[in-house]
Amino acid sequence: SRFYRGKNYIEIFISWFITFNSVAFLWVIFAITDIKKIVLFFKNIFLNFSFNGLISFITVRYDIVIVVLIGYMIAFSDLKLKEYVQNLENEKVYIAVNFAMYIFALILLNNKVAVSPFLYESF
Repeated sequence: SRFYRGKNYIEIFISWFITFNSVAFLWVIFAITDIKKIVLFFKNIFLNFSFNGLISFITVRYDIVIVVLIGYMIAFSDLKLKEYVQNLENEKVYIAVNFAMYIFALILLNNKVAVSPFLYESF
């Protein structure tokens, strides 16, 4: 995403989206240890993809969807918010906004139910 610097938010989002999904797909190689299962995983994603599974995931795990959407809002509003807050005359407001975002990030990070094992441990 840093190789191609977009000119507007849509190009920046597309660049980030491609990079993020490329990395996520490549992590499958480390998470699944059996080559046949890796091939089956990618085959199912690209050849047997169904929006029904996505819709049922959204309805059943709406809590995860909400946290992800809030995370996207923070990630993509961060630059504008940072510029706005830094230009404030009142230093106390600047500190309060930064502290609030820090607390909010801690809340999001601590909502994780279980700790996952180290990804490269079994590789």
